[in-house]
Amino acid sequence: MADRKSRLDALRERMKRAKEENHSDMVEEKKREVDAGYKKAHATYTKTGKRGREGDVGVNEYSADQCVTWYGREEEKKKRRASDGTELFTSEAHAKAHGRRLNRSVKADMDHYESLKGSDPDLYNGASDIQTGGGYTAPKEKVDAMVRELMQQEDRRKNFSRKRSTFHEQDVDYINDRNQHFNKKIDRFFWGIHAG
Repeated sequence: MADRKSRLDALRERMKRAKEENHSDMVEEKKREVDAGYKKAHATYTKTGKRGREGDVGVNEYSADQCVTWYGREEEKKKRRASDGTELFTSEAHAKAHGRRLNRSVKADMDHYESLKGSDPDLYNGASDIQTGGGYTAPKEKVDAMVRELMQQEDRRKNFSRKRSTFHEQDVDYINDRNQHFNKKIDRFFWGIHAG
């Protein structure tokens, strides 16, 4: 009988602890629902697997398929956002273009470098020893290659134009682009009705 009594007491104690923990979790959840930043932090946690805010425990509420779908959508959104032309002027785009130019035009001539280093052992010793403009003249073919590459860049810049074509033979009946657009709308709607 004592064994049954002790097991019953242990069971009641476990139920009491579970009830208290459940109640404290419920109160905490209500507090989080009231907090405006919690939902965003919790969504960040469950999607990225990282902790959204200090104290958030959370469980990953999304299946693997849902996560794959979500990340796929995020990638598509990034591509759509970048397709407005502004991606051409980011630092990543500049770095990639610089790398392409280096790979295309500048080829390291290690034999020439070693011969220069052999003739002057103090050449390129350190940053403090750099001799700016001292005695070295670049080979003519290297200078020509650099000039050719700069001219190609200039030609590409001339071809790159974001301006829209205008029709010079049309009568000008607008004062700016917005007014031109408005006039086109009016013409579409009232074409054939008004005199003009």
